[in-house]
Amino acid sequence: MKVAFVNNGTESLGVGYLAAFLKKQGHTVKVFNDPQLFSDEYINNKHLNRIFSFQKQLINDVINFSPDLIGFSVLTDYYEWACYLAAELKKRLARPIIFGGIHPTSVPEEVLKNNFVDMVCIGEGELALLDVVEKLEKSSWPYNVLNIWTKDGQKIIKNKIRPLIDDLGKLPYPDKTVFYEVSPYFKTAYFTIASRGCLYKCSYCCHSYLREIYPETCYYRIRSVENLIGELECYRVKDKYKVIRFVDDIFPSDKKWLSEFSKVYSKRIGVPFICYIHPSVAREEQILLLKKSGACEIVIGVQTLFENTQKEVLNRQINIDNWERTILCLKEHKIFVTAENMIGIPGQCIDEIKELVKFYCRNKVGRIHVNWLRYYPKTKITDKFGQGMQGIRKRDIKPFTLGGDVFNEELNKMRVIFALINFLPNKLICFILRSNVYKYLPSFPLVFINIFSNLKSGAASNKITRKREFLRYYTYIKKKKIIDSVLF
Repeated sequence: MKVAFVNNGTESLGVGYLAAFLKKQGHTVKVFNDPQLFSDEYINNKHLNRIFSFQKQLINDVINFSPDLIGFSVLTDYYEWACYLAAELKKRLARPIIFGGIHPTSVPEEVLKNNFVDMVCIGEGELALLDVVEKLEKSSWPYNVLNIWTKDGQKIIKNKIRPLIDDLGKLPYPDKTVFYEVSPYFKTAYFTIASRGCLYKCSYCCHSYLREIYPETCYYRIRSVENLIGELECYRVKDKYKVIRFVDDIFPSDKKWLSEFSKVYSKRIGVPFICYIHPSVAREEQILLLKKSGACEIVIGVQTLFENTQKEVLNRQINIDNWERTILCLKEHKIFVTAENMIGIPGQCIDEIKELVKFYCRNKVGRIHVNWLRYYPKTKITDKFGQGMQGIRKRDIKPFTLGGDVFNEELNKMRVIFALINFLPNKLICFILRSNVYKYLPSFPLVFINIFSNLKSGAASNKITRKREFLRYYTYIKKKKIIDSVLF
């Protein structure tokens, strides 16, 4: 069987695992990439996006490949993009289309209302997708496959959810070649995970809902150190990459696992890496092990300093004093600190944002991210405050980096202050806050704020992003000129 995955411009580890799982069983898998130039999380310009669109070429390439099944891994931010391409493909190619990923998992009935979507995969997809492919190979429709919702006329067939894969070592390593053969910009850094799931249930995150559909299984699972190192050695990461990015929602903090990882990773891999940690588990012992392993940058999710907002709105049980200790400890061990924050939280006032600015004046970090709240379907914060945003909105959905659901002009100007913290004296920042001078600042687009705030940043993740984005635009603009010269 031939399976085509339509990709939204970023490397999807989920698709990599699915491709590896299917290939192991003898199936053919190919990724078709839409680079989404001028329509991404940094730049959004409809006119330029139309000029440099690759969607027609992508559709033709999929048709020429003649797949037996077409798959989309769908995030909420790119749901409309997926719907457009799926609809266009359905018009020209009579092949079943399956949507998977967090958005279809959250609102499967809404997604199946689209006549161009034949199936939805809920939750983990390796075993389910293999069952679907094997059914189709036998000319049978997958009406009774666990994790799969499909249609029989107007009726939706809702199959039960199978347990999570408890031993991640049973899975093949994610297939990177399906992305690397598409474009060189996918090779700018090595992305992987050491775990699946999360220890926490923050109200704004998909894990607050996913834990409900997997109530009786071990939700947070960690790969063995040997399995993880085996993957990195398989792809010769030590020889080919200057940095590794672990994209786990939270990097494993178990002391026994970290101790083994530190010894083995530093000896056999030794490549600097970036990961996310939670301050509630960021003890000095763990931080020291991460440093010995090779951690060069650690991302922490601060979001807000107000304990009531943390507890009552975000469902985060955090002692705010931990933030300062964690940041200080990371800096003492010479680990670059990136802090993520959120604006537009229900009940969040301007004074709360000002306190956050003052906190970073006292506790300087390498880089400060400030993102907008998005009401993602089925998350607890959407249940409580989303005001009917559970469904699917047919509109110009902006990523949380560009405005989310709660854009506010005054708050957007405060983002400029966050970008200035590492450039201006603390006294001047405090004066700007006291006198409300920030209100008279221009409301710069995100791309300019990012460029300015990154000028002084030595973050490894910044270097990755700059190189990746340059290659993405350079490669595809050059390709666009070649295609246009041939056609016209």
